[in-house]
Amino acid sequence: MYNVDFLSRISRVVTKHNNKFGDRWGYTHASAIKLTGRHMLNIWRKMQSDTKLNKYSLENVVYHILHQRIPHFDFPTLRNWFTSNDARENSLLLGYYTNRMNYEMKLINQMELVERITEESRLIGIDYYSVIYRGSQFKIESFMVRVAKPENFVLISPSKKQVFKQDPLQCIPLILEPESAFYKSPLVVLDFQSLYPSVMIAYNYCYSTLLGKLRGYNPHKLQKIGVTNLKLPPGLLKIFEDQITLSPNGLMFLKPEVRKSLMAKYLTEILDARILVKNTMSKLRDDYELQKLYNNRQLALKLIANVTYGYTSASFSGRMPNSDIADAIVSSGRETLLKAIAEIENGDWGAKVVYGDTDSLFVYLPGKSKEDAFKIGRAMAKHITKLNPEPIKLKFEKVYFPCVLITKKRYVGYAYEYEDQKEPKFDAKGIETVRRDGIPAQRMIVDKALRILFDTHDLSKVRKYVTDQFQKVMSQKVNIKDFLFGKGVKLGSYKSEKSITPGARLS
Repeated sequence: MYNVDFLSRISRVVTKHNNKFGDRWGYTHASAIKLTGRHMLNIWRKMQSDTKLNKYSLENVVYHILHQRIPHFDFPTLRNWFTSNDARENSLLLGYYTNRMNYEMKLINQMELVERITEESRLIGIDYYSVIYRGSQFKIESFMVRVAKPENFVLISPSKKQVFKQDPLQCIPLILEPESAFYKSPLVVLDFQSLYPSVMIAYNYCYSTLLGKLRGYNPHKLQKIGVTNLKLPPGLLKIFEDQITLSPNGLMFLKPEVRKSLMAKYLTEILDARILVKNTMSKLRDDYELQKLYNNRQLALKLIANVTYGYTSASFSGRMPNSDIADAIVSSGRETLLKAIAEIENGDWGAKVVYGDTDSLFVYLPGKSKEDAFKIGRAMAKHITKLNPEPIKLKFEKVYFPCVLITKKRYVGYAYEYEDQKEPKFDAKGIETVRRDGIPAQRMIVDKALRILFDTHDLSKVRKYVTDQFQKVMSQKVNIKDFLFGKGVKLGSYKSEKSITPGARLS
């Protein structure tokens, strides 16, 4: 009765090989079903990557994305409807699943999944399916091959053994330990725009411009660079001695007037194209459809620009990694950030850098007003930008007033992005109000306590509120649902019931 090959029936090519993927990648990233002539979208996995929710059931996703509530029936009920001889119950079953499919289509349209994947496929130059289920390195190589071919370059294909034997990464991004405190005066956030891509363009860092390490250089010996060995013709460095850029980690690169690097070429085109797309978007405010189209394009461009550094630093799974170039990029980024910190603290603004993270700076302006913070922040960004080669640019992002810095990547404050902004945005990162591993009661209490602190600057009121909440808990005047949390369990990592906290429920 059930001996029906459903996949063959809906396939565009009749074949008996429409079975599940046999490789691990297919099971963990793809839809796990192969259908000849059709693309299979795993909406659940896309929702997990594009949204931040505690639970990814269809009912919960529809509630948060479409703001609608849909019913849920358990499997015993559905089984009874299916096996029933009552036509009404059979129709209830069909209507239930038809309704769920309609909401899945609404989610696809609302999240613009097809449009985004299509635009990314066009821009990157790879097939539709590879956009979804291939990693960023595959996408970077698409650009690299198209740029390298006209220049008569060939991309190498190192073996896993060669990748494993290359030197380890030695430089790490600059992440300062914040001065943990409650900041009543304005805190200005400055951010370098696409720092690593900008560094690669400004200093011409690339495989095609690398001349080797300065320390221990010997023109008669092979020098190990990344996964390969390099030997320059005798006298070459003498010819280009005035056209060489030395990176902070001691690598030599040709300047762009001799040869513009492959990576600099395509990164320049990507960043310029993104600026043009965003400018076009600002002029199309009345055309919603065109705005969506251009927004999907600029998101695809942003993704490629941001993952280019990761292509060079992929130490274990890399397709063409080079730890030396990766260290040059990171060390230059660190140097750029340190110079900016020194310039800001030695300036006439009365400012102090209290936190820095890879490409951003948190600058404290004690005793200044919010209006002063906007003026000083923009002045600092303009000054630092002038000190760096193009296209390295420091942008003024926002003002926190007030703000609490806790530890690295954990802070919260009232954010103002414009001078005339009346109501601030409660902006939190890494704390309990935005984390998904706690209970709802914890998030609500911490959120409310921080808002009271920011509004009143009175710790006694915060203490009173928290004490009242604890008294409610002790007297059991609370909703039990606020003290339940869901934790996903991955197949293969679950060990025993003892590893699950008592009272916790699994989602």
